[in-house]
Amino acid sequence: MKKSFKYKYLAMAGALAAAAVLAGCGTDKEAQEAYRQLGIRQIQEGDYASAADTLQKALDESKGKIGPEETDICYYKALAQYKNGDTQGAIETYDSLLEYDDENAEAYFLRGSAFLQEGEGKKCISDYNNAVKYAEDDYQMYIEIYENLAAGGYEENGEKYLDRALEQKASDGEDYCMQGYIYCLKEDYEQAASLIGKAVEEGYDKALIYQSRLLRAQGDAKGADEAFDKYLNEHPDDREALNEAGTIEMNAGNYNSALKAFQQAAKADPEGKDQQLQRNLIYAYEYTGNFDTAYDLMGDYLQAYPNDEEAQREYEFLQTRVNAADGDSSGEDANAGGNGEGEN
Repeated sequence: MKKSFKYKYLAMAGALAAAAVLAGCGTDKEAQEAYRQLGIRQIQEGDYASAADTLQKALDESKGKIGPEETDICYYKALAQYKNGDTQGAIETYDSLLEYDDENAEAYFLRGSAFLQEGEGKKCISDYNNAVKYAEDDYQMYIEIYENLAAGGYEENGEKYLDRALEQKASDGEDYCMQGYIYCLKEDYEQAASLIGKAVEEGYDKALIYQSRLLRAQGDAKGADEAFDKYLNEHPDDREALNEAGTIEMNAGNYNSALKAFQQAAKADPEGKDQQLQRNLIYAYEYTGNFDTAYDLMGDYLQAYPNDEEAQREYEFLQTRVNAADGDSSGEDANAGGNGEGEN
């Protein structure tokens, strides 16, 4: 199975090269935004090749002038490239971004992740070192680097980044929470409990999610459920907060908790406008073994997003699971009937 590394956005190669020369040229912002929106929609639908082409057209409208909008489009275009299997193109993209801004921590992180995907360990580590150099207080960066390296077979190297993160001085509830979570990753549960507890005391309510994870890791399922439910109860109608909580739990493998969060988030989105939430809810049902529900919801999803190729493949997979379950059920019914006839 292909290893899965964390990527935020990827950037587009070559789009920034003429920035200095052409900075005075005009920009058709309306056309650029139209292409951008179409490209994002194509990414959402899984049509990555078309998305990359469309987003390049958006960049072409800049006439070489690079600003925040163009950089944002570059990230989306490279995301489409990566999703389309062009990891080497992503690496070239980061080269361009880093020529434009050689202190771009995210570009270093993303290029390092692309190198890791390609098995270029030394180049990966070099870029990760630069990423934390220019974002030394970004705890999430350290954690994602650790998780990527661990997934790539370099866990010992990854642990060094966790240690570097703990060298930073915590200044608020979020910092205490993330340092506590890092101790949890290192299986130092006493330190983790102390710091996460301090984060909760300081009013950083998202720490309840991490407190739940810590308690679950310590074998306290009841305490974990209570902490997680407290967070859900404090955000009964906050769709984004609930979706984020579910995503955190999915990534931790706590699928029942994730499903609970996504279900509550869906109640705050009665018209089903949040596409990512719909996908998350479907996957949570799948991972908890509710294949019939996942299959039905995916059918509804595809009516709204018929061009989502990934969803179509997932729908076909779910159909095989539903059919297999139906076959097992039929076999059990036949066996039960046979036993009944024998007893009569």
